[in-house]
Amino acid sequence: MKTKHTDPAQASPPQAAPEPGHFAQIKALFEELCELPDPAAQQARLDALDTSPDIKAQVLNLLARDAVNTTRFAKPVAGMMASAAGPELRAGDSLGAWRLISELGRGGMGQVYLAERNDGHYQQQAAVKLLRGFVGETALAQLARERQILAGLQHPNIARLIDGGTTPRGRPYLVLDYVEGRTISDYVMRNKPGMRELLALFGMVCEALAYAHRQLILHCDIKPSNVLVGADGRAMLLDFGVAQLQGKEGNETLAATPRYASPEQLAGLPASAASDVFGLGRLLQELLRCSPALLMSLSQGRQQELQAIATKACREDPEQRYLSVSELQADLERFKQHRPLQALAPTRRYRCQKFLRRHWPAVGMASAALLLSSGFTWQVMEERDRAESARSAAAQVSDFMLNMFIVNDPSFDVPAAKLLKDAQDQLEHGLGEQAEVQAQLYLSLGTVQKNRGELKTARELLSRGAEIERGLGGKKTLAALQFQLGDTANLSGDYPQAMQAALEGLRLRLSMTPPIAANVNASKAQAGFLSAMAGQEALGLPLLQEALRQAEAERPGSHAHALALSYLSTLRREAADYPAAADLARQALEVRLKIDGPQHPRSIKMREDLALIQALMGQGAQGVTELQACIRQREEQSGKQHLNLARSWDLLGQAHSAAGQFEAAVQAHERARQMREKLGQQDSGIYHLGLLSLAQAQLKLGQKTAARAQLQAVLDYGRQHFAPEQPSYKKAQQAMALADS
Repeated sequence: MKTKHTDPAQASPPQAAPEPGHFAQIKALFEELCELPDPAAQQARLDALDTSPDIKAQVLNLLARDAVNTTRFAKPVAGMMASAAGPELRAGDSLGAWRLISELGRGGMGQVYLAERNDGHYQQQAAVKLLRGFVGETALAQLARERQILAGLQHPNIARLIDGGTTPRGRPYLVLDYVEGRTISDYVMRNKPGMRELLALFGMVCEALAYAHRQLILHCDIKPSNVLVGADGRAMLLDFGVAQLQGKEGNETLAATPRYASPEQLAGLPASAASDVFGLGRLLQELLRCSPALLMSLSQGRQQELQAIATKACREDPEQRYLSVSELQADLERFKQHRPLQALAPTRRYRCQKFLRRHWPAVGMASAALLLSSGFTWQVMEERDRAESARSAAAQVSDFMLNMFIVNDPSFDVPAAKLLKDAQDQLEHGLGEQAEVQAQLYLSLGTVQKNRGELKTARELLSRGAEIERGLGGKKTLAALQFQLGDTANLSGDYPQAMQAALEGLRLRLSMTPPIAANVNASKAQAGFLSAMAGQEALGLPLLQEALRQAEAERPGSHAHALALSYLSTLRREAADYPAAADLARQALEVRLKIDGPQHPRSIKMREDLALIQALMGQGAQGVTELQACIRQREEQSGKQHLNLARSWDLLGQAHSAAGQFEAAVQAHERARQMREKLGQQDSGIYHLGLLSLAQAQLKLGQKTAARAQLQAVLDYGRQHFAPEQPSYKKAQQAMALADS
């Protein structure tokens, strides 16, 4: 069976949010009437009740929305764009890199099409959703920013947002993974899985949601029809985070399905992580309802435990629910291990029952065996306590991040200074005695700041986390901190520091028992590349080549594979081996397009690298044109002030120089320099490497005085921060000799 991506046929008119005191009554009536067979029976039951007209109207409104399976793409007709008067696109038309094959459905927010790529890169099917309701430049710009964040979700249980854009009439569209399978409720009813398999399916949804929350993204519409189970038994969460796109346009309609929406969503209040926890609880209730035989096979106590977990997740008051998805997962794990649940009161009798269930063989043993089992039980309890501590630390990290970003600032537009101050305040006053949690929080916040381009702040946070973790003697978190420090220094152009951090991270990951192959391979690639960039090619190149061989053998087409190809391409370009560099860059771009899609910053970076290589190979016009297109794409995604954009301008300058267009090259490098100065990056290696490129273009124009000033700044910085054998430092010395001649 193929489950199509569909939207509702219509949307109900907006109504006022229910009075707080009426919510419980509205909710109870709605759930009662949902169980009746048809609208006539629902209306008859409602007419028989002595209920105020206002409450009846609210309930009827919710029933109307539920009857058409309202999704968050629903919106009033009044909000539709003027272009909705007639169909803009039909099956067979092309839209960007996609050709529309057939219409899958249509509703209040527009049409959904099955589509396939038609740009010749590779074969791929997707679901294209044409949206209505985004009117004006501000709304479209907000949509583009939010779409870029959602496109970064990479998880085996999440259907990705692949691409997006606007039609010729200015109507926005989204391109998502096309998933074939049954809804999770249909799958459960047909396949009748056992408890272990049922909880495993539900656990996949929890893992996907917990991952997204760590990326600071909400779902806002968890329900059975948004979870498909494929032929391989894997659960996939659909339409991830698109409610956030809708939410930016106003709250006049419910951006969720009423039957599964949280009380705060139904009341018109902003959604939070607690709203998604509520959705998980409702989903669990639905799966249990679809499994009556399975429930009947359980003891009454086990049934009550499952119901208690679902009930706690669905509490009306968000503060009474599980504080995070990780807390819900932890209680499910306790259920599977016959341990006392957080969802139930910890009475002495209940805890004793759970202990006896877990350790029933020891209870019947003779006293000597009982003494032996006591020592074992003590060891098990000690290991359990350590595991609980680790889960608690992870939950606190997750809760902290959710509070900092999702709850307080859903737009994810936090000024760096405020973010750092808030983080330090929280760490000092909220978690001051929990060093393990502090280190993980510094890792999370440092990584966020690195991705936002705040490299100096990121380095401070990551270094502080590494200092704490060294005191704890841990390896896993310290290795992750060193990996991120290496990446941050690489983005800053400070290759000796980057090399040192990367090599330490690799050493730590190799020393773990057992080592995690994927992490070790990523560290090998990073350490190899950065060592070579710092002038230690004899050390770095073999490491990088080994990482590439392992990725090709064990994880072809993965992020690690693309990373190794990209790194090696850059080294070949620096060595002026342009044909080899171009071949490696094409391979890396092909992998990136498959796993990330064309809109992802990593894919854009590979297009830029390949374009520069083409310019250096004599295809200057083609390289310049492609780089200009990438700059426009980056400006749409990140605005006109971002470190990634400064890098793009520097690459464009190098392409202009390769094409002999030195005046244009100087202008591009000046643009990059000014951007980095506005972003406070004057004290970084990448800023001075940009000055070196600017000086080289100025020398081509005979502007020796201007070039000498840039080169002097590069050499002054390089004496303190660059290794003498670093290729870029040698280039600066050679350029200064030319300027002095």
